[in-house]
Amino acid sequence: MDKTVNRRPLTALPLAVASGVLLALALPPRDVSILGWIAFVPLILAAHVCRLLTAAGCGLVATLTCALIASGRITDAAQFGNLFGVFGALALVLAFVAAVISVTSRFSPNLGVLLIACAGVTAELTSLWVFPVNVALSQYRNPAMLKLASITGIWGVSFLIWFVAASVVAAVARPKSAWPLAVVSLAVVVSGWIIKFPTPAEGPVLRVAAVQTPYARDARRLTRTIGEKASLVVWPEQRLDPCDGNPARAARESRLYVVCNVIEPRVNAKAYNSAYLYAPSGRIIGKQYKRFPFGDEIRLCARGPRLVPIDRGGFRAGMAVCFDTQFPVVARDLVRDGADIVLVPVHDPEMPSSLLNYLHGAIAPFRAAENGVPIVWADSKGLSMIVERSGQVTARAPARREAVVCGPVRLRTAITLANRFGDWFACLCAGAFLLGTVSALARRP
Repeated sequence: MDKTVNRRPLTALPLAVASGVLLALALPPRDVSILGWIAFVPLILAAHVCRLLTAAGCGLVATLTCALIASGRITDAAQFGNLFGVFGALALVLAFVAAVISVTSRFSPNLGVLLIACAGVTAELTSLWVFPVNVALSQYRNPAMLKLASITGIWGVSFLIWFVAASVVAAVARPKSAWPLAVVSLAVVVSGWIIKFPTPAEGPVLRVAAVQTPYARDARRLTRTIGEKASLVVWPEQRLDPCDGNPARAARESRLYVVCNVIEPRVNAKAYNSAYLYAPSGRIIGKQYKRFPFGDEIRLCARGPRLVPIDRGGFRAGMAVCFDTQFPVVARDLVRDGADIVLVPVHDPEMPSSLLNYLHGAIAPFRAAENGVPIVWADSKGLSMIVERSGQVTARAPARREAVVCGPVRLRTAITLANRFGDWFACLCAGAFLLGTVSALARRP
């Protein structure tokens, strides 16, 4: 019996745990973003020494480790369910990529690295059907990666994260043949320190605000404190009744445009989870519907139809409700339909350390950069923010307290490549992965 083979799972287990630790530290809220580039190095090493099923198990172990460290103490079943939704999809992604690595470990270093990176993007693209997952979230403050996202979407950043980690392993294993990969990887990592956010160019300016509180009456009170610091304010996802008069009164009292969240009933059909836009007169002048209900909403609310943005002369407002932002298509459609600002009421489930607020909020800079559009993000419990069209967060509220954030944004003035061509890079990676895998397997002796 080969004792080396028997020891391989024992070697792989601590490596998988190490990947989980590094990933937990790289992601929000810990935000040690540089670790994101090497977080998957131990997992790739583990998958290299394991057979397919064992390698997939290593992906699950890495995810479990990451979830335990990131979440801290879970206090009730609802929190466990929320945690399972987020990290369950990540487990499938890591298990799939680890299994691919196990199969491709005998290929040439260059081909193996590209297949691993394409496999990672392919798995993330597939996760849109379950629960959207992007390992790129560790780079939500990286100007170079947000600029890349304006071309390739968030998929290009995920590709580079897998590419860099796989290149490190290849360079260590075969330094003579894989050194070009190491050079490229070093350039990618260093670019985050060299490239800075651009100075805002010329364009229309709109002063905006986001209110942070779970209750409509408190949102109205906080809106009164804004004064002349903004002309438009976004309230969180509060699931208001259409008869609730607080948004209309707040708009009239403060002479502001007010965006709020309303559950709109329908006769003999499920309700729509909606975003309403009130004029300073207190009149409803536009609405949009949540297209992807989440959690318990699925029983109560229907998927809303696609509606065009609301044109107010000085700006065209597109609105997306909470979970919609996890799907690139929603913000993309709003901008393609003419929106020059995206307004997002949000309510993230309660978790220790405000974990879901941090993880969900990290998607906002990517959606802004992908579409070249500013985003106003109002969360009921924390991290409400204002994001410039470059993806730079210019104002953010603290977690777990009432707050108002205000600031100017420059409205969208151009169409990005990512908006024009959609998920082209992800589809390219999926095609390359399938062709590369078939070709490589056909050449196996």
